[in-house]
Amino acid sequence: MYDKKSLSLVLIDLDNFRPINETHGRKAGDIVPRQVAKMLQVQGEISSTDILGRWGGGKFILLMPDTGPHEATELARKLRDRLAAMTITTGTTSIQITGSFGVSFTAVSRSLSEVISAADDALFAAKREGRNSVCMQLIESE
Repeated sequence: MYDKKSLSLVLIDLDNFRPINETHGRKAGDIVPRQVAKMLQVQGEISSTDILGRWGGGKFILLMPDTGPHEATELARKLRDRLAAMTITTGTTSIQITGSFGVSFTAVSRSLSEVISAADDALFAAKREGRNSVCMQLIESE
């Protein structure tokens, strides 16, 4: 159980990441997430108490303790815009990529899997909206 006062969680999925390996090769498929991770860790945006990790493939997870849903959504929008403005160079190729962001929030103690599930639902909603978007899902209070 997560027992802090509140928690926002953001799942980030790089849009159309799988074709990068197929089109540009495995080297590009390794470089892109590394450069995106560096961009996501920009000082001043993510606080020292936030935790950023790679969730697998082209997915990242950002845990934001004691951060409200509106602040988390605003940060996700800034990161989405910064990602869309990036040009990733893989040697001979330049790649533009976007990301879809799913944000969840809880103000009461609950399992991390429940908070992740809500963020995943929001992420799928962002994908359904056409990608390169941010969606939020609040978890119902009990």
